[in-house]
Amino acid sequence: MVLGGEFADAIAPKALQSGMIAEHELLYVAWQNRATRFYLAARTLSERQLHGPAAYCAHQAAELILKATLVYWDKSFRPRSANHNLQKLVRMIRNKVPGARQFAIPSYLSSEQRFLRVT
Repeated sequence: MVLGGEFADAIAPKALQSGMIAEHELLYVAWQNRATRFYLAARTLSERQLHGPAAYCAHQAAELILKATLVYWDKSFRPRSANHNLQKLVRMIRNKVPGARQFAIPSYLSSEQRFLRVT
């Protein structure tokens, strides 16, 4: 299992051993935490008018929250399989997540993966 920080060291083993939380739920929380860090970085960078790095962090936040959703709903999902392709993640969510057939993200977020380049 890939987790990080104090959460993984202190809470995760106890929660798993006691049966309080399933492993896929714990992974979901870890992925959400990663996404939140990138979201906060994007907000901070945007406020300082550093738009290139802000766009990169926003893209990473969106990608991580999409992957978190798939980690939760699809036990066969392998995060590396989608790479950084947001449209592929959206298609996977539409197919795997109940009630998400109409899910969409703005096309400019993934157009030519332009926000993956900071410089």
